[in-house]
Amino acid sequence: AIDGFFILALPVGLTTFVSELISKWHVRQRPFVSMHNVHAVIQHAADGGFPSHHAEFMAAIATGVYLRNRQAGNGLMWLTVICGIARVAAGIHYPTDVIFGITLGVVITVATNRVLMRLLRM
Repeated sequence: AIDGFFILALPVGLTTFVSELISKWHVRQRPFVSMHNVHAVIQHAADGGFPSHHAEFMAAIATGVYLRNRQAGNGLMWLTVICGIARVAAGIHYPTDVIFGITLGVVITVATNRVLMRLLRM
């Protein structure tokens, strides 16, 4: 149970916290708000969309799983990419929102796991 906390909950929580801070600092309107020729396929609030919280959350989980089980992690990362493409196609995010979200999730999860592994070895 503690291992699961370190693998997923801590990195996902940290990633989500950082993502929320970034979205408060850098507010960018969603495509369906700022571009007249883009219409959201699904209803969504007209709040800021950078970075994609869905992408960062899913990428953090996929990376945490990948660090323990590569096959399962790869499958989850593909689902993350598909979700990101769908959100861009739906007019909810720009590609850079999704790319940054995925990058944020991967980098924070890898860094968190490296730090934790060093601390646990001491």
